[in-house]
Amino acid sequence: MIRDNQDRNLLNYTIIKLSLLLIVGIILGNHLQIPPGCLLFPGALLLALFIISYKRTKNFLLQDVFFGITTYILFIFIGITTTSIHQPKNHPDHFTHFSSEGTTEFIIAEVHERLKPSAFQERYILKTREINSKPVSGKLLLNINKDSTLVVLHPGDLLAVTSEIVQINKPLNPYQFDYSNYMEDLGVLRQVNVSKHQVMILPENNRGFREVAGNIRGSIVSNLEHYSFQPDELAIIQALLLGQRQEISQEIYSNYAAAGVIHILAVSGLHVGIILLLLNRILQPIERLPRGKLIKTIILLLLLWCFAILA
Repeated sequence: MIRDNQDRNLLNYTIIKLSLLLIVGIILGNHLQIPPGCLLFPGALLLALFIISYKRTKNFLLQDVFFGITTYILFIFIGITTTSIHQPKNHPDHFTHFSSEGTTEFIIAEVHERLKPSAFQERYILKTREINSKPVSGKLLLNINKDSTLVVLHPGDLLAVTSEIVQINKPLNPYQFDYSNYMEDLGVLRQVNVSKHQVMILPENNRGFREVAGNIRGSIVSNLEHYSFQPDELAIIQALLLGQRQEISQEIYSNYAAAGVIHILAVSGLHVGIILLLLNRILQPIERLPRGKLIKTIILLLLLWCFAILA
């Protein structure tokens, strides 16, 4: 009974209600996939109704139902609009509008992220820049056949790739993990399968926050390698400290999954909470300064965001 009352009290907070409505809108947007242009008129109409209802409700002593309903619908609509804007196919310069299957394309792209490799391929997410000299945008999955002389690519490397752009394979068996659907949720709609001879690293590179974080991670891993860790031990340390699971063997990954503790290898709220407690204790002397609590809070937020980028 007490627990039920607590849940009801929690739902009385306006921010929680609006957040739930926003989530409903995002889910609807994923299913409906409405082009952004079709949302302009309904959005303007809803915004006008919201402003009218807000001005109208100020003249009432009690809450106005019309204002509440308008606000709820508006937040659902915001969720739908946000999803629509972030749908890759709704961007006119997305590479899917300029490429066709069965045609070899000349692609200029930047390495965005290195993924966990498969048994036979190294995997990367690319941010496309050009296809056949046409400026484009969008993410692309790059699969490079493994080779003993294959060079590991790093975030920020600029590549020239010659290959056909194809669909990401759907699962062959019922209830099998749908990797194509998983990649689509990340905004990656197509892939290229190449050998190392079809990839050339260009001299230009782009070193943003993600790339700087990648260099720092590499430096940390390089320092760890100086100690007497076994390869599997080093891979687990990388996962626990940095959230990098690329080097974990399939056997160890399967063992953690079978034990039900695979979440330990992913950076989660537990990791962030532990780091927050440590930083809070280390920075506690700052509270003695004028506005010390505010300064400490700002430093904590900056450091936590730095860890988020690093991991």
